[in-house]
Amino acid sequence: MEGSIVVFILNSMNSIGTFLLGIAAVYGIIKYIRNVSIKNETLYGEEAEERFEQLQNKLTKHPYCELKPMIYGGGDIKTPRVEIRKFSYNSKTVGDKWKKGRAILKYYEKDFAGKIVIKRWLL
Repeated sequence: MEGSIVVFILNSMNSIGTFLLGIAAVYGIIKYIRNVSIKNETLYGEEAEERFEQLQNKLTKHPYCELKPMIYGGGDIKTPRVEIRKFSYNSKTVGDKWKKGRAILKYYEKDFAGKIVIKRWLL
């Protein structure tokens, strides 16, 4: 009688552990697939403008993802440029507003004064 209770408890623990391991595996696979869908890319000229127009509809739906524009401090950019870069969230180095993001979109363009402005969005 006592041996069957011990076997039952051990089998129950094994079943629960297997179930929890399966849930963790499914969560890991879903997270991996989400991150694979974004590729690092840099586009120039007309391709950049087309890609930015495609993404602009998504960007206007989520106003929280727009970051403060920056003035570009590098060399001259003669054509528009779009950059998409993946990043990994690290709570020790990045603020909480970056927690939901998986990538950052940067759009380089000249303003009316001739300065190059980088518009940024969190994807």
